[in-house]
Amino acid sequence: MLPEEEDRLLKYFAYNNIKIKGIYLEDYFAKDFNRSEREKLLAVIKLKSKEDKNIQFIKCDSFSRNVEFTYEIIGKLQKYRTIPIAIDQP
Repeated sequence: MLPEEEDRLLKYFAYNNIKIKGIYLEDYFAKDFNRSEREKLLAVIKLKSKEDKNIQFIKCDSFSRNVEFTYEIIGKLQKYRTIPIAIDQP
């Protein structure tokens, strides 16, 4: 994530009064989910599987650029009551 993207997200959260429970930053292209910070995020999501949660990012392509894998991971997230949200692409 670029510094300006992080700044935009933080401003978005402040404006919408959204409580931040964690920030996970990666300095990689969004080709796949085999990255350390995403693995940490998924571990936290699994631990809190009984809570409704959102993960938020700027655009869908910053979440993943692999459409097939994106649908697979969205299915896993839904299993753990988690909704991915792209703030620029509601």
